[in-house]
Amino acid sequence: MVYVYFILLSLPFILLSVCVNYKSSQVFFTIYSFFYVILFCASFRVGVDWYLYESYFNGDVVKFYPEVGYKLISHIYHSLGFNYWAMAFLVKLFTFFCIAKFALKYSPLPTLVIFCFFITAIQFHTDFLRQQLAFSLMLIAITRNNNIKKFFYFTLAAAIHFSSILFMPVLIISKYRRIRDLLFFSTLILFIFTVLNTTLLKEIIVLLNPMLSGVIYFEKIKFYFFFGGGGVITAGHVFRLIVLILFYFMHFLKRKSHCVFLDICFSFVLMAVFYENLLYSSETLWTRLQSYGLLFMFIYPIRYFEKKMHYRNIAALLSLFYALYSSLGLLRETDFYKYYDDYGNVIFYLSDSSYQSYKVSVLEEYWEQWQPRGADK
Repeated sequence: MVYVYFILLSLPFILLSVCVNYKSSQVFFTIYSFFYVILFCASFRVGVDWYLYESYFNGDVVKFYPEVGYKLISHIYHSLGFNYWAMAFLVKLFTFFCIAKFALKYSPLPTLVIFCFFITAIQFHTDFLRQQLAFSLMLIAITRNNNIKKFFYFTLAAAIHFSSILFMPVLIISKYRRIRDLLFFSTLILFIFTVLNTTLLKEIIVLLNPMLSGVIYFEKIKFYFFFGGGGVITAGHVFRLIVLILFYFMHFLKRKSHCVFLDICFSFVLMAVFYENLLYSSETLWTRLQSYGLLFMFIYPIRYFEKKMHYRNIAALLSLFYALYSSLGLLRETDFYKYYDDYGNVIFYLSDSSYQSYKVSVLEEYWEQWQPRGADK
């Protein structure tokens, strides 16, 4: 229930942040940031991935194969005498700093944007340590003016979590309208395949298998696709496509008053929805990639209407409504209730041996029975 209380207690302040002046909104942002750090950065053995991270950090034998960048970071912290939870706190704090700095710089309503991002991606902010760090580096990349630096930071992000390399094309897509148009219409076609439950990408994987069999990342993708996956079309899936279509026409109307940042935002949303439809047969894959586009989905309409207060506020309220609706669905999931709602914090539970033993036993059972999301559908 801790996340429900956090949302309910935050909501009045988030709504007020839309109406007050900039100085007052900064106060709300500071207060919200403090509680975020306590709730998310200092969370302790919440979720499921932490078990693999902590076991790997401590040198235990576990089926966990992180990228070379994460291996290096983990080794450095371990060599310096840190325990895993100290490292996790610092990584999450760095991630929040990058997200907060980005939102403050590019969004007229940073508190609302961050709140929406967090409540629609609670698992990402709580448990997906490598993705958090990779996303932070992606945010740094797109704020650099030099293309070499952008490429460098994206490469670093891929060394932390390989999925981030799938968004490197944003550096090109954001500069060329015709490529965005091609990708947009390709996404619409992929959506039709998704509705028809046609697994087009699985057939491509079968064709590539003789050439790429044995390559670790290809083997991971094969596992996620052929172990199971997919499911029926959801309201959220349709809604995100509608949002993409709406953003596309909004962007088209503003093509003469060119804005580089809006091009980047739209490109991230476009890539996220494209991958959602391309990889819909594997719920584990597309839900992970979706996290990279959410922040931009909330920033885009608010930044687009920043000089038209009435429309900006409508866009803000619609964004908030979607975020609340999305989080409601997440909070009602059985796995979320079992592994995330049983909340622990390093301030209270770091020395509680009974709590730690209980969480380890629960997660050992979980990973023994684990299968990709959607495999039972």
